[in-house]
Amino acid sequence: MESDMRVKQAKKIAVIATAALAFGCTSAVAAETTSPSPKPTLSAEQKAAREQFKAAREQFKAAMVKYKEAREAAQTAFKSAVAAAKAAKDANLAAATTPEAKAAAKKAFQDAMAAAKTARDAALAKVGAKPTAPAKPAN
Repeated sequence: MESDMRVKQAKKIAVIATAALAFGCTSAVAAETTSPSPKPTLSAEQKAAREQFKAAREQFKAAMVKYKEAREAAQTAFKSAVAAAKAAKDANLAAATTPEAKAAAKKAFQDAMAAAKTARDAALAKVGAKPTAPAKPAN
């Protein structure tokens, strides 16, 4: 009984393998016999549009680099102002002995943070809007 099952399994495997080879080979042969379609030629107008797009894309890339550098500079200045305000607050709180002195240190920190935020917002406003990518020409 066990040998009958092994024979049946072997036959099933043989049928599956034969079918896979037969279908796999025909599709590979069919794939090789297809010829590539020729590329359509571009008109002078389309070529000019592509060249204009390439130039606009290069300008966009340069503008994005400048934009990112300016934003990064504004963020770096803000982070250093925040770090300085925190250091001053910590030093003032450590030196403060009265509740009034501690309140003054906290108020000075809040004022420094507000000034840092205002400076950052002004710098980001000076940077302007993010450049927009050029539209790809229609084929």
